[in-house]
Amino acid sequence: EDGRFKRQFNPAYFATAPTQLIYRHHPTLERWQMLPKPYDRQQFLALPRLKPEFFQYGLALQDANQYRLRAATGRAKITLKGPPNILFTARLKQNNQSLDENQTFVQRNGDRVEINMAFPAAGTYQLEIYAKPQQAAAQLNKQTQQSYQLPLVASYELIATQAGAAFPKTYATYTEQRAYLRTPIAAK
Repeated sequence: EDGRFKRQFNPAYFATAPTQLIYRHHPTLERWQMLPKPYDRQQFLALPRLKPEFFQYGLALQDANQYRLRAATGRAKITLKGPPNILFTARLKQNNQSLDENQTFVQRNGDRVEINMAFPAAGTYQLEIYAKPQQAAAQLNKQTQQSYQLPLVASYELIATQAGAAFPKTYATYTEQRAYLRTPIAAK
């Protein structure tokens, strides 16, 4: 930084389980994957993009085990598992431009986290999932006097074949109170 070395120890890569490290690193030699069944390059590239915080927060994939997903309708849903103290939010992008907030709708259902997406038109989209423990997010909010700033924990690419209706707008209270909206799940 500014021509000088700056130490930044990241414990996420110290003694990391091979089953977690494979989401970020693909060793040239299979034996260094240290997995019972090594991943070839194609399998590695097909994995969702998971950050170290994904595992640090105790999250788990429920159904979306591939990076590139197809949406048969104008909406799609990805389900994760996560401890009750973790807050989530998601953002849908197209061509690196963030879409309206009501294009994603995140809800908790017990230990399951449902990330719903509505696509404004057919096309290719990027989904970014953010998370952080509730207490840490609240402390950050008080320190910065800004809305929650959660770190990116996972990302996907979605190919939509058609448009879908947008979701209702939610506020921080909705997430904090663990509300669950069954129906109607539409903006209008």
